[in-house]
Amino acid sequence: YVKWSAFLDGKKYFKMLGVRQCLRIALGVLFGDTLGVKSVYKKDKWRFFIHGCIAYGFLGLIIADILIAIINPERAAMPFLSPLKIFVNLCGVSVLAGVSVVIWRFFTDPYENNGVTFFGDLIFVVLLFIVIVSGFVTEATRYLKFPSYTQPIYFLHIVSVVTLLATAPFTRFVHILSTFFLVLNTRLAERVAELRLSCEFGEEPAPGRHFKSTRIAKDLFGKDTKIRYFP
Repeated sequence: YVKWSAFLDGKKYFKMLGVRQCLRIALGVLFGDTLGVKSVYKKDKWRFFIHGCIAYGFLGLIIADILIAIINPERAAMPFLSPLKIFVNLCGVSVLAGVSVVIWRFFTDPYENNGVTFFGDLIFVVLLFIVIVSGFVTEATRYLKFPSYTQPIYFLHIVSVVTLLATAPFTRFVHILSTFFLVLNTRLAERVAELRLSCEFGEEPAPGRHFKSTRIAKDLFGKDTKIRYFP
């Protein structure tokens, strides 16, 4: 995904800008564009909220699982009202709410089907839905004392998690990686153009567009092909 995002194509800009400036831009992209998703926030705050429910809820579940592995490595039953347990459940509810809205939109919004990735996207959100629901059901069987159901449902939960992670490189999970590198490329190019450190282009046409166009041109006309933009 680093290769596909053309991140290495922009390495020539690293020397132009210097390590410190590149690092500052990278941190801005990581927290502002990747984790903060500010482009979605500016365009549609409701969509940003739903995205945040899924992304930050899932991130919270990962952090909580790490903490539980440290604090409670034997995975013994924890008090339902313990702070960590409350945090886990809130994160799970957040993901479940966000995914439910997404699934609902899949079947009600005619623009969700782009004719290319619809089926794969649907499998991804359904898998995520099963992961969260099976996790809650597993928890319920333990607290409500239905031990005969706990292991089979927990097995389904683990299988769903493994399947979700195994298919991650081929689903919407990919943008966790690709978004960062693609936007970073764009921000570096914008800064180079702003400082007039290169005559290759005066303005980055769109996020990653220059690098995509360059790759297509090289495939068509040879590796020595260069693209220049003029006002």
